[in-house]
Amino acid sequence: MMIAYLDSGAFDRLYRRDGCTAADVAALRKSVYGRGLALALSVHHLEEIVLSRRVAPQALSAQIRFTLSLASLRSLLKPSAELLNDEIRAYAASGAAGSPFLHGPLADAISAGVAELIESDGEELGEELLGALDQARRARPNLTRTIARARASAASASDDSVVAAARALAESVGALPECERRGIAGLLGLRVVRMAASAAIDTTLAAPFTLDHAIAAAARADIFVSGDPRLRQLIERSSCAGLAVRDLPEFLAAAADFR
Repeated sequence: MMIAYLDSGAFDRLYRRDGCTAADVAALRKSVYGRGLALALSVHHLEEIVLSRRVAPQALSAQIRFTLSLASLRSLLKPSAELLNDEIRAYAASGAAGSPFLHGPLADAISAGVAELIESDGEELGEELLGALDQARRARPNLTRTIARARASAASASDDSVVAAARALAESVGALPECERRGIAGLLGLRVVRMAASAAIDTTLAAPFTLDHAIAAAARADIFVSGDPRLRQLIERSSCAGLAVRDLPEFLAAAADFR
């Protein structure tokens, strides 16, 4: 099965039929229901829809229902800062990647809160759901600071800058000695870490720059779909093995191939 990660802009364009048609969406849904394609969902997708509160309750419910008609809450990806930190810790402990999926009370609160929101046609926004999504939003500055520290380390390094960035990322979670024993090359073999290190050394990226969707895509997807040229360029420069990048029209044109 092919796994695609659409950033929030791509999901929003699908919902509004911006640059695509109902037939395009139907073809995409057919590929998903036929199990040739899965769309990965991050807690940041829900956070950006719900906490923005830009629409009426009924429209909010409709957008959530549309999103969940294409992607499942059962495999919800962790917030990006947590993804990165957990990946480094898992490598330090076992030499392998950790699970990218959100579990436990936070996942339960999101699942129950989204069900309540849909059942009430957007009128009921539970405090537990809002708190869980706000927790994901508040983690954003942590990722920005971590990348900034890695960027500073890479800029002052006398050797390979991407290795210096990876070492700084490991140091940020207190796992540098363990990661060095296992090998920084192996750490960079984890796509989430490779993506974060690539962002740190990419001088074309202006700061602050939100990397949530790029990090989440690296954790799970075969294809990253975005209309943001900065994100597409980051993916292309990152050398993340097995992660392709497409804009939405390119992705939709190929949707039938995933059935």
